[in-house]
Amino acid sequence: MRGRTPDRLIRDYMRRLGDASRGLPRGERRELRAQIEEHLRAALPADPSELEVREVLERLGDPEEIVAEQYGHMPLRRGIGAQAVAAVVLLLVGGFLAGVGWIVGVVLLWTSAVWTTREKLVGTLVIPGGLFASLIISTTQIAGGGDCFGGTLRSNGRLVKTFSSCTGGFSTSHEVLAVALLAAVVLAPIASAVFLVRRAQRGARLSCPGRLAGVPTRLVLLHGFAGTARHWDRVIAALPPGRLEPLAPELADARPLTPDGVAELVAARGGKRFVLAGYSMGGRLALHTALSLPDRVERLVLVSASAGIEDPHERAARAQADSALAASIEQASIDSFIERWAEVPLFAGDPSWLREEVAQDERRCTPAALAASLRGLGPAAMAPMWDRLGELEMPVALLAGERDERYVAL
Repeated sequence: MRGRTPDRLIRDYMRRLGDASRGLPRGERRELRAQIEEHLRAALPADPSELEVREVLERLGDPEEIVAEQYGHMPLRRGIGAQAVAAVVLLLVGGFLAGVGWIVGVVLLWTSAVWTTREKLVGTLVIPGGLFASLIISTTQIAGGGDCFGGTLRSNGRLVKTFSSCTGGFSTSHEVLAVALLAAVVLAPIASAVFLVRRAQRGARLSCPGRLAGVPTRLVLLHGFAGTARHWDRVIAALPPGRLEPLAPELADARPLTPDGVAELVAARGGKRFVLAGYSMGGRLALHTALSLPDRVERLVLVSASAGIEDPHERAARAQADSALAASIEQASIDSFIERWAEVPLFAGDPSWLREEVAQDERRCTPAALAASLRGLGPAAMAPMWDRLGELEMPVALLAGERDERYVAL
């Protein structure tokens, strides 16, 4: 930075932000600071002038007003809900209530909307019975440590020798192993309870508004097959100014060109938290990315997209068809592909201006790039995600055009 003034302005602003947010929970303070720092990095050039810093800070607004507007309606400390608290407590110590308490805890756990199915399985299967079961296991192990006996030897009524002997006891190495196992048995229910509490707190945090007035929300847009990032130009132009910060990456930039590669591309460019949207192939990849980055995707928008091909025979048949299509695309010109793609019945009702606009975007692709995209990112190349939809914790919007009968039916 030039001189010390820009740096001092940012430090003073962050200090005021820290003072204004002092009454918030620690997690909220950290997230608030991280969002402001991320926005400053994105909004300022590498070597900003004093004027540039002042303009960005002015657009953000006073720290006190940001905290009051964003968090003024929130209690200073948020809980995870009475049902969640009761479930965790009963899972931990409910076994001492004739075992019934633990069962009630399991019922509360599985009827709660706070945790995912995977988290509920952890809470249920890690030492069923909680600390009561741990105590029973520990007592049994200790009681089985070995047997001892002793006696005396006498000669003519006089004591000659006393003796004692133990059998079946533990050797030193066995004792160490037994202590370690007993510690694990006791600590496992406690660790499970801590895990459930933290996941519940995380869910409560994600369910609350997390964006700040004046700080635009990052919106990552994933295009469909035969498209480029320019596919989203009209959508970006229609977005409300100042509220969203759109980013449309080229899927061809993913390395490797696989669903995981796309997730890594989005992770690298999307920032700490973002809204994710995708169309068709991009929607399927957005779903995969949201499942890969659940802590970073605030909201998910899927346009004419599905969770993949579930039937293995159908997926194998689609793989063969896509392989043949990719080979034919490579052997022809891009104009030949555009004419062939425009004949798809779904696009028959498109007006001429839209056909031309789509064709113009398709001309930015090459036959080789289209074939690679089909092989690496097509529906047959992706594992179906239907059985993982329950893992999505963020709000999800599903959209489909009225002429897109396949996805309307979904």
